[in-house]
Order: sequence, then structure tokens, then C-alpha cells
Amino acid sequence: MATDHELLTVHTERHVDEVRRMTNAMRDDPTSREKAEPDGPGGIYYSPVADYTARLACGSVIDAALRVLQGDAGDGSRCAFALVRPPGHHAGYDDTPNHRAEGFCFLNSAAVAAGVALQQGKAKRVAILDWDVHHGNGTQRMFFEEGRVLYISLHRFGDNWYPLTGALEETGSGAGAGANLNVPWSQDGLSDADYLAALELIVAPVLRAFAPELLLISAGFDAAEGDAQGKMRVSPAGFGAMTSMLMQALPGCPLAAALEGGYNSLVTCACTEEVLRVMMGESRPALPARRLAKATESTIRAVLRTQQEHWPVLRGQEAALDRFFAEAMRNGEPERVSKRRRA
Repeated sequence: MATDHELLTVHTERHVDEVRRMTNAMRDDPTSREKAEPDGPGGIYYSPVADYTARLACGSVIDAALRVLQGDAGDGSRCAFALVRPPGHHAGYDDTPNHRAEGFCFLNSAAVAAGVALQQGKAKRVAILDWDVHHGNGTQRMFFEEGRVLYISLHRFGDNWYPLTGALEETGSGAGAGANLNVPWSQDGLSDADYLAALELIVAPVLRAFAPELLLISAGFDAAEGDAQGKMRVSPAGFGAMTSMLMQALPGCPLAAALEGGYNSLVTCACTEEVLRVMMGESRPALPARRLAKATESTIRAVLRTQQEHWPVLRGQEAALDRFFAEAMRNGEPERVSKRRRA
């Protein structure tokens, strides 16, 4: 279980106390709907064991991160996947008095793991890649002024998508200027090709330039095809391909993933399996070339323009972008989807 000392590397004492206090209130009055769901249905759900369960999940992610940092680069022990719930990447954002957990998240496991690794001197630079379909507003807020942690998020943005954060212009401030990178997708239905394009053109170059000593993945699978809440179409093989691309971009870098969102259990299981197979070194079939969605090119170009001030590696890429998108249009075939499948 995560200790108070570990949680306080990134969370405030008020936040930690409130999660404990509200859990105790549910233990004293387990039938109270008002205490269980202070935001109303669908926001956060306290049970009599919420604090215990969240600490256990958070402690598992901390343990995964510390173990891969101690692992041998040659024996496969530098990859781990913490299969935990509740998720965490929204926790630590809400400033509402007497209530700071939100979005099904009580404690921000990936952020705490980063905080512990830094505090213990196990790593000097930590990168967190968040591919959950929702923006990790808690993670962003905790490290917005922290230059030792690079936070990268690919998420749906606009059209009133929760949590209404994660805009292009949110790039960090102070010592953290440029250490916050958002890829805000402006349409539903994006698939493997779109996410892999963002990783190839933006994420991988920035990660190589940052050279983290620990890579954490906030691995939410609500962007997967078949997850009705996420409204995206990334395949299990697509998540495996993203994992492979990250490992190739940072060979030998300790990697720990933590399960975040995902609201279709069968889909989440299939995606998790693909990521695990890649982590274990299995070769996976190549993905078919698919045509990019309409919003992908404009989003990627906008991110590059915004981040060039902070990342020289992204400058002077106009000709390369032109070639990439021209080739994607020429070689990518639109996926044919039956009427029944669309329904």
C-alpha cells in the first residue's frame, strides 16, 4: 500500500486527508448515496474501502516503477504492467472544498510513482505518456511547473469532452515550460494510423530529446474500438504497436505501465494482452496501412507549431511532414466497415 509519505511527493496533505475522511464517512454510513457520490452519478464513487483500494493500486504502480528501475536491461525485467483499479490520472486537480477526487480517480498512481522515483534519486528525469481518451488533468497540474517530468497526453478535446482541459497552449510554465505536451484530437473515430502518426512525428522525437530515465504509461484503453464511451477505434494491435514504438524510441529505458480507463472489459483485456506480449518481446503482425482521419494532419501540425519553441527537434520539419502526409494519403486505404458493424 502507498504510504502517506509516498503520496505527499505529489499530492497535498489536504487531498490525502480528504480521501481518508470521506472513506471513513462511508464506512460509518454505508447506505448514504450522497456520501458515496458527492459529484452525483458518474463522477466519483466512495465505498467503505475506497482509501484502502486506491492505496493498494497506487502502491502497486510505485512497486512496478521501482522494480523496473532496478532491472537488468538484458533479461526483460525493465518492463512492467500494473493491472490496477481504481485509475488515477484525474486525481489531484479538483480544488473544490472538502472534495478533490474526481473522474473515478482517488490517488494519481502514475504521478506518485514518478514523485517517489525522483525523491529517492532512482531517476533524474521521468516521462509520462498518457493515451487514455480523456486528458489527465491531475497529472498535468501536478507537474505543470516541474521540468524533471515530461507529461505527454493524446486525448479527445473539445465538444464538451471531460475534463475540459488539455489544450494545445497548455505547455507548462516556469521550470516546466515545454515539459507538458498535449495532442488534442478534435474528432471521434480515430484509429491506429492516427495515433501512430502522432507517436512517430511528435512523441518519439520529443522522448528521445528528453532522454528519460523512467517511462511511465497511463494506459487507458477507452480509446479502443468497441468502447462506447471513448468513441475511438484504436485496435488492440494498435496499442501493441504504440508500445513497440515507444520501446524502440527509448531502447533500454525502464518502462512501467498502469491501467487507467476502459469501460468494455473484453476490449480492455484484449488491449492489455497485446501490450503485455510486446513487453515480453513477442513479434506481432504488421498493421495494415490506413488512411488518416480528416483532423489528424491539422492537429499534428498545430502541435508541432506550438511545441517548436520548446523542442528544437521539432523545428524545420515542414518538408518531412509534407512527404509523410502525402504518402499516408497515397498508401492508406480507407477501412471498409459494414453497416452492421457501424450500428
